[in-house]
Amino acid sequence: MFIEDGPGQMASLNCCAPSSLTVPDLLVACASEARRQARSVIDLDGLIGNILMHGTVGIDTVALQKLDLLRQEASGLARVLEVVASQVDINEALDATEIASCLPLAAQRSRICAGCNGS
Repeated sequence: MFIEDGPGQMASLNCCAPSSLTVPDLLVACASEARRQARSVIDLDGLIGNILMHGTVGIDTVALQKLDLLRQEASGLARVLEVVASQVDINEALDATEIASCLPLAAQRSRICAGCNGS
């Protein structure tokens, strides 16, 4: 199952302002995104627990879609962190377009890039 982000999901990668991002700002934004994903995992864990406890074997398509969305978000977050980890100098600004290209989902791209104030 694949959740699409809507038409032209990769067309607008320049959601990030300014054109460069600092490593500390990007790490703060990534930590916030990881916390949000952890809350999603808690919700899914409860759902799976209920299914197992009550013997429900029906497929909950909404839960499967949430799980697929979480998988895509975790993958995007990992790609951003790989870019950050590859930096030799953490004081060097990162290209916002490169960071945005790691995040195919517009909502996540906006959350992470908007969390960077470029200071």
